[in-house]
Amino acid sequence: GGVAGRVADRLRLSKVQRRRLAAMLEPMRGATPGATDAALHEAIYRHGAALVRDALCLAWARADESSGWGAQDAVVENWKRPSLPLTGADVLALGVEPGERVGQLLTQVETWWIEQDFAPDRKACLAKLATLV
Repeated sequence: GGVAGRVADRLRLSKVQRRRLAAMLEPMRGATPGATDAALHEAIYRHGAALVRDALCLAWARADESSGWGAQDAVVENWKRPSLPLTGADVLALGVEPGERVGQLLTQVETWWIEQDFAPDRKACLAKLATLV
């Protein structure tokens, strides 16, 4: 919808191009000049490196300086998106019945893991999960 939708319709953009255009028109949390590496990591994890790079380019273009751009671009270029080291099977192994609660617990651990800048390993994530069950 909105401006992005109208432009995308008129230009007959693909779904990928449409999503990229919409992302460029909305400010992206964590993809701003001065953002910490941890904030950039979260943005890359949630949106992918390509969309974060677009958002950063636009944010830096709006900024009145360029010092710091290279460091942020290097983070986007070099940081590899990790996978949450837990699965639903780990939740079920703790005796949680199949259902919505499994996803809720995984989301809680994932949120904590992101807040820790993705540093906790599988063992630490299992320990965190055990405190939530």
